[in-house]
Amino acid sequence: ISAGAGPWAEERITIKPTEEFFVLGYSAQAREAARVCECRLFYRDSCGMLLRNMYQGFNPSPLHGKNALEDLYSLTPTVDTANSYYTPAPLNVGIGMPGGWVGIGMVDLPNGTTFGFNNTWGLLVDEPWGHIVTPAGGEYTAPRVVFTFPSDEWDGIAAYRTALLNLGTAATVPIEEKGLPDWWKRPMYCTYGDQILEHQPYWLTDWYWGSPNFTSDWVRDAVSGVEKRLGYKEFTVIIDAFWMDKWDADPTPSSRFPDMRKLIDWLHERGHKVLLWYFPFETCLENGCGEDARRFGVLPPETPPDAKNAPIDVTSPNFPAYAAYVAERLFGSDGLDADGLKIDFLAQLRHPRGASYQNPDAGIGIKEGLRWLKIFGEAARSIKPDVHLNWSAADPHFEGFFNSNRTHDTHFTPEEFERRVRIASLAAPNGMINFDGCLMRPEWFDSCYLPAALYGTPSLYYSRRFHGGKEVEDEQLQVLGRLFEICARREWGRVRYLSPGCWRLENGNGIAGETVDGKTLILKDGRLSATIFSMEDAVLSVPLLGLDAKGIDPVPHGLKIEDGTATALWKRGKAYKVLLNR
Repeated sequence: ISAGAGPWAEERITIKPTEEFFVLGYSAQAREAARVCECRLFYRDSCGMLLRNMYQGFNPSPLHGKNALEDLYSLTPTVDTANSYYTPAPLNVGIGMPGGWVGIGMVDLPNGTTFGFNNTWGLLVDEPWGHIVTPAGGEYTAPRVVFTFPSDEWDGIAAYRTALLNLGTAATVPIEEKGLPDWWKRPMYCTYGDQILEHQPYWLTDWYWGSPNFTSDWVRDAVSGVEKRLGYKEFTVIIDAFWMDKWDADPTPSSRFPDMRKLIDWLHERGHKVLLWYFPFETCLENGCGEDARRFGVLPPETPPDAKNAPIDVTSPNFPAYAAYVAERLFGSDGLDADGLKIDFLAQLRHPRGASYQNPDAGIGIKEGLRWLKIFGEAARSIKPDVHLNWSAADPHFEGFFNSNRTHDTHFTPEEFERRVRIASLAAPNGMINFDGCLMRPEWFDSCYLPAALYGTPSLYYSRRFHGGKEVEDEQLQVLGRLFEICARREWGRVRYLSPGCWRLENGNGIAGETVDGKTLILKDGRLSATIFSMEDAVLSVPLLGLDAKGIDPVPHGLKIEDGTATALWKRGKAYKVLLNR
């Protein structure tokens, strides 16, 4: 946008400082009706900000791969929902200079899916791509940008969140004050890993959707096996992709699941809550799929009658009615009576370029994703107040609109899991974190699941064979079952990263849990007690979290209780109760 050229009569920059940050606003008055494609700040003649002394960037938009760490510290940091496992990641990037770090983040959500810098350092803040009209004499106002001055790159995420809270564009309630259902703490068994290894030629969800062997009976057998091998039965079951026909947003169980409601009833009778896999942003339009989406009028304008698939247009005025219909089918007593959704493939959120919308003024790009959550979440809770929506996002604007934040799958190193949790714990600390156990290699098992039991709700994906084919041993699942039981009793709290493998759980009462050396943890259970648990035989000093301990049951070898710690040889897979002086 350039004032004095084309339709723009005037441009205005505003800067509003506080002691901790300043907010920059941009607006342009239209001489004639205008459509903005994209707005880049600090950009003229293909040249952006002058940052000759910049030595490091920071892009908290987690991907996996051999270059994941390099991408994290990209010199052109850009948050893009199409290239991230968070939809969205924190809309905040960092610039490392000799004098310190600067954080640059979005105060308002953009009509686009990308925020950050191109390779000539123009700052992209909006990309409505011509869908929204600024009338003659009207004003185009870009999303505001906040500049923070953190102590380091990671503190930049926390500083960004603090700024948004002060500006009123994000809100939060301490997690321990939310009155959340206790069953949300329960670890999960997701069928994805086992079903992929047994029914797919490759481990991508959409390669062989119609495997005839993935049926209700297979799910019953898998869940029964997990119950037996864990020795723990109070886990939540996620029935992953393939329970419906491909990309059916309506949703309708596949012919392979003619008794889907009976299956869910069977799981409920065994004490399980049930989440179903769901893809919100697109529907197939073949073989009977998507008929209700078409009937409700939530497809984009001019969708051809013979289209094989189409996006779900969340901007449609009819979307609230469609969302209510889908929620009733999924959660209603006359529907499937499921307890929540694992919402997946969020990176498919539409980019405005090339898209068509019924009502773009309702919000497009990232705004369309948040609109889906707000409308569908309200519809779901009106049917089942404790419904659980499992999503993947780590931006403060999204906190509170879904119930657990799935870290998503990783393929190369377990450190990727920790990076994602660290990002989420800083950006949205009062949201639940769900450790996604996919992919899982045998050498990752102990080091991943121990901290996951403290920082969130862990998911078991592979109960028979690990990714790679090695059998999951009975002893491993027995140990995991004991850890799951301890995890389900933990107090609500916010997690703090200390060092690799080491996390702390905090709430209004102080420290509620801590991992030690990535091997052992101590967790309070909300009943003025705590449990110590180790994933390997190790001599360690475990902090007692301020508890007045008189002993440990059973007594570990070499136990010494002094200076607020318990030092002993902790044995793998054994739960030690902290006994208190009363």
